Amino acid sequence: MHPLHRGRGFATEAVRGLSAWVFATTELRRIELRANLDNGPSLRVAEKAGYTYEGVLRAAELEDDGPHDLVVFGLLRGAVGAPHVFPHEELVTPRLLLRRFTPDDVPDLTATAADELTQLRTGLPRDYTEGHGRAYALLISEQHRLSGGGITWAVVERETGRFVASVDLKGTEWGHRATEVGYMTAPWARGKGYAGEAVLGIARWLFGRHGFQRLQLRAAVSNLASQRVAEKAGFVREGVARNGAGNEDLVIFSLVPSDLP
Repeated sequence: MHPLHRGRGFATEAVRGLSAWVFATTELRRIELRANLDNGPSLRVAEKAGYTYEGVLRAAELEDDGPHDLVVFGLLRGAVGAPHVFPHEELVTPRLLLRRFTPDDVPDLTATAADELTQLRTGLPRDYTEGHGRAYALLISEQHRLSGGGITWAVVERETGRFVASVDLKGTEWGHRATEVGYMTAPWARGKGYAGEAVLGIARWLFGRHGFQRLQLRAAVSNLASQRVAEKAGFVREGVARNGAGNEDLVIFSLVPSDLP
């Protein structure tokens, strides 16, 4: 795209038009589109043009700064409607802004993931480095979104812009409009109610904008702090999944639209 015309939807319109022309004038049954996994604008063009995420070719494109992963999208003749993928949208709560991760978030994300308490409560790599954080923030989370499985937000204070948490949706069942939320709070932000505020903001977005009917949250029986987050956000305790995470039991909470104030 010419620099002066970016962000106006021209590429999406052109891809849609060309795709329609191909199917109308040829006997081709499939069109493939590839884009760098770290090229957000190109990925959005593919999504908006109705292409379906199919997978990632690792280190398939060699550029001046090294190898890049390529996302493969496909469009089939007769395909109707766009695939189920959460759009990137910024969410605002009284104290917080939920947005996409940026490279500037990587050091704080890494410090949070490598923190002793976080390590105790999660299955994250025990030697968590900035390499892990960068891969998750800039590549893995986007791959997860494109697959339709969920979406991840970096949570920052509106007043200071400081990173305070990571919140993600996972295991999304589009047919039932149900998904699960997980979160990781930075050590310097614990005890302030940020996780619950962020989760509640996401719930309102899910139910009001996307018609979801259930948001699930699981917390280890021994993780009382995480259970308090669920309770303060209005989740209802449903039961316990035995050995739900390795050898530890998990408390199951849920939130449905009628639970919101």
